[in-house]
Amino acid sequence: MEFCQTREITQSYTLSLRFQLNENLKIMKWLKNCIVVVTCFNTILAGFLIISNHEYLKDNYPVMVKYCHALLNLGIAIYAQVIFFVVTLADRNFRTYFLRFKVIRFFTKPFFGRIFPEDFRSKKMLSTSEETNFYFAKLSSQWDDQMMRNMGLNKRKKGIVFF
Repeated sequence: MEFCQTREITQSYTLSLRFQLNENLKIMKWLKNCIVVVTCFNTILAGFLIISNHEYLKDNYPVMVKYCHALLNLGIAIYAQVIFFVVTLADRNFRTYFLRFKVIRFFTKPFFGRIFPEDFRSKKMLSTSEETNFYFAKLSSQWDDQMMRNMGLNKRKKGIVFF
């Protein structure tokens, strides 16, 4: 079964299939980052839960148990916010999308500004028409440069033929 599917893919490898495979790889990397952070966060919370419910520690270290219980409650309270920021900041595409909003940029810059400095820099944004004009101007200049090189090569070839 796998051999047949692989053979069909290699025989009909298209641009849309390549795009889909690239998108699948991006999402898998994003999911890996999210799973690692969620697992670490869950492990830390489980450690606080074990410490705050351990009988020996309750009898001998009651203040430490209270602090661990408070940290456990705090961790449970901020769990959703941490996961939200991990999901939005784990992938560059999601990060650039959400950092367009000034409110999110304002609140996340103190925490994540040093981790992702290139994303928090203020950039000059072009409008759609300006971006289109810039693209076609670049394309035109590249086309003109290529044509000039080709014209120069043709003149040299003609000169060699006449001598």
